[in-house]
Amino acid sequence: LKRIRSNGNRDTTYYAYKTYYYSRTKHLANPKWPANLQDLKQALYRRFKSRVNSLLINIYRNGHHSLGWHCDDQKELGENPTIFSISMGETRSFAMKNKFNGNISSLELCSDSLLIMAGRTQANWLHSISPVAEGTGCRVNLTFRYIL
Repeated sequence: LKRIRSNGNRDTTYYAYKTYYYSRTKHLANPKWPANLQDLKQALYRRFKSRVNSLLINIYRNGHHSLGWHCDDQKELGENPTIFSISMGETRSFAMKNKFNGNISSLELCSDSLLIMAGRTQANWLHSISPVAEGTGCRVNLTFRYIL
């Protein structure tokens, strides 16, 4: 993977034809997708008929790496974006908090799982990956989305 960036909570790398900004972070466009990731992007289109043109890879090297409460509602994602999230490696808990009543739900994202956030998910919910105990191994998360 090229252009790995660490922010202390996780490492990231990004493939796309357009630069992507979120949480005061600028991910430069890197249009040279590895062949296996290009194949995966095309497989998502064939299966779900949903275009994606960017891939943000999050690498959680241990249980201390995490991602706080947030939603993916940047204007360059458009209204009601669809985000495909593929998990590999260590199982981690994915939590969702309703923006209106604060109710929290969670599910375990195991290796080779696919989570699809679509419709009003980003408008109505926040999501996070909390830190966990020592001894937790590496988790890699591939998040495919369409950037306008």
